[in-house]
Amino acid sequence: MKKGEPNTFCSDIGKYNLPSSHECALAANEIGIKFYHKLFGDSEFPPACFRKVSENTAYWNPADVGRRTRDAEPICNDYRNYTLACCIFS
Repeated sequence: MKKGEPNTFCSDIGKYNLPSSHECALAANEIGIKFYHKLFGDSEFPPACFRKVSENTAYWNPADVGRRTRDAEPICNDYRNYTLACCIFS
């Protein structure tokens, strides 16, 4: 997992979007920031998982398209099919 720089997308740095809001929450926990459920298709921010710089909070944006902004840095996967939550044990 890697954080991008503000004003970038994961693809700008050769990485991949996290696949779900659940993965975004796990990634936020892993890097030590809080997670705020999700934005409802807000195209003013990057799609998928990102850290809002001014709040130091991770968000999940389900929008199909988004935009680069100085107040957001993407939280990315190193691998296209990588998942943080690989296993569930009962």
